Amino acid sequence: MAEIAPNFVILIGGPGKFVPCDRKHDLTWKNYIVPIQLETQKLVGKGETIHWWVYGPAYKERWEDDVAYVSAPKPVKPGENLFDSRKAAVDAIRKLNATDYLGRIRQMADSLGVQFKILDKPDDFWQGLEGFSDGSVSRVWYIGHAYQSGLMLKLTHSPAPQCTARADAQDIIYKSVLESKRATIGKKLGIDPNKSSKFYGCNSAEFAKQWNDIFAVCTEGALSKIDFGVIDQASSERNVMKRLELSSQSGWATNSCSPVAPGPAGAGAHPLTTPSPQPSAPGS
Repeated sequence: MAEIAPNFVILIGGPGKFVPCDRKHDLTWKNYIVPIQLETQKLVGKGETIHWWVYGPAYKERWEDDVAYVSAPKPVKPGENLFDSRKAAVDAIRKLNATDYLGRIRQMADSLGVQFKILDKPDDFWQGLEGFSDGSVSRVWYIGHAYQSGLMLKLTHSPAPQCTARADAQDIIYKSVLESKRATIGKKLGIDPNKSSKFYGCNSAEFAKQWNDIFAVCTEGALSKIDFGVIDQASSERNVMKRLELSSQSGWATNSCSPVAPGPAGAGAHPLTTPSPQPSAPGS
């Protein structure tokens, strides 16, 4: 039987709706897709099964809001509320025969030959990891909004005039829940010092350190804000993920991994394994 490649899981958070009072966040729906698309092109066929797990509610909401705005009958001033770029985005999706932004992401995944899954809630992330064989997950990446206490899978804002960017509790993977996942998730993660779990989000270093402490795998994260705008800027750094790392003005934190995880036996990560093929379920 052929060997099964280790699983590389990329959790892709989403944008919020565009709000005129915030010109710093999510000016385009593709902030978190383009970097992963470019990086995946380089990694396909190099020994890992790549999984894109996309947070559906964020992309569904952004699509519905963009479509409603650019389809409104009332006249819009040129450039108002990013009308031109949002209309171009909607038109491009339709031209590509995609149903919406999620449909377009699925097209990208299919063209690259990677596994695609839509997550409807944070618990879907944990349940997905629990479904893998022990020691078969080579690494986990995240890209999207974040703060010191967790990963913000969908952005929202407080009412104007404050217009503070935030996330609702039901859209956050909290750092505080990692300890409760030690036994169920730790054993799914394989240890490979050459394959770090990376968290591309603002101030994600604390989450990365907690992931390292609990699961004993190598991790990396941002010590300050990340500027996703560098993706579209001219740069001598050709690697787009490295550009994101360098955009964290306070630096990029790395945490080394241990050969044996702390805690009770079987509670932490395993040396990376290539699991034996599993028999197909009846009817599959």
